[in-house]
Amino acid sequence: MTVEKNNICLDALMEARTNGSTCCKLMRKINFDKSIVEEATGFSGGIWIMWDSRRAKVEVISQATQYIHMRVEIENINRFLCTAIYASPHEVTRHEMWEEVKLISQTSNEPWIMAGDFNDIRCSDEKRGDSPTDIAKCLRFQYFLDSCQVEEVTGMGAKFTWQGPKWNHLDRVFKKLDRVCANMSWRLNFDEATVRVMPRILSDHSPLLLTMKSNMQGWSERPFRFMAAWMEHPDFERLMEDKWHSDMEINGMLSNFIPQLKRWNRDVYGNINNRKRNLVNRIVEVQRHRENGEDPGLQQLEDLLQNDLNITLEQEELMWFQKSRHDWIADGDKNTRFYHLKTVMRRCSNIVTRLRNNLNEWIEDPCELKNHVCNFYKDLFTEEVPIRRWIISDTLWPTLE
Repeated sequence: MTVEKNNICLDALMEARTNGSTCCKLMRKINFDKSIVEEATGFSGGIWIMWDSRRAKVEVISQATQYIHMRVEIENINRFLCTAIYASPHEVTRHEMWEEVKLISQTSNEPWIMAGDFNDIRCSDEKRGDSPTDIAKCLRFQYFLDSCQVEEVTGMGAKFTWQGPKWNHLDRVFKKLDRVCANMSWRLNFDEATVRVMPRILSDHSPLLLTMKSNMQGWSERPFRFMAAWMEHPDFERLMEDKWHSDMEINGMLSNFIPQLKRWNRDVYGNINNRKRNLVNRIVEVQRHRENGEDPGLQQLEDLLQNDLNITLEQEELMWFQKSRHDWIADGDKNTRFYHLKTVMRRCSNIVTRLRNNLNEWIEDPCELKNHVCNFYKDLFTEEVPIRRWIISDTLWPTLE
């Protein structure tokens, strides 16, 4: 039901506890035609990867008892590496898998995610009930994630993904054992990706739904924001002198100036990425021509282009620094990818993909979400005027004699 409802083209099933023939039966039910199976050991473990070959391509790179590492290409989305993980409940065996996955993270610079049941938690907040949290184990798991240079893709939905048994009259234990983690390259390539924790059905684990592209196309354009990088442009001061009139009332001046600033940004300042790409291409072309013989004119042109590129890189860094809203910057260090990633992570945490309405139903359609939010604040800030009916009595209307 979840596969059909959410239009899933690739499914990873962990801890199957059965053989591959059952996987084939399940595939026929959900219209998947390809699969990879890492067989369970008795009634322990097992990893199934199933997909629709019309929409996804999967190439297995390596596999072991606790993981399957593969290259995935989904429809028109760029290719990326994916490691499906079912970590052993035995700590020593689990740590052996950690070392193998660390090696995977160090041998490729491609976009990469690892997802599944890690059988570990990062901190005490990811557990409720049972005995006190082993902080040393949490730190070891966090060190493993840091060694792989990955960040968790923040999930929406329930906080805990696993429901354990209830022992000796203690509270039932809940943990966050399942997660999706990605390296910087993957986060930058798929900046609209989201993870949703789905309800548990006939299992003690909650499924995770990874959506590669957001469906939030219905929103209006973002509000105007002044970009500090504009001030680095040589024409910005002249624009201010020509278009900004300090003798006008501030609100009226802003209303007139903002459209002109937007046009200047589009026509003069331009797209930083396009400008950077054009400058790099021109530098490559100049350097290629200089190989045929020394030319003072080409040397002078390359120096000018290199200077323009350096200014553009500084403007790009300043732009992402402002968007990331970070509190520090290393002077002289090009941290553009760092600030870009911070911006992506902040935007992901700010996206509202669903809300619960007054009927306790979830709303996911962008237009319905927009109307729901607008109506909520209209009702919140609308003054309630009590309606009172006139009471006619002898006291209010005395009888005339």
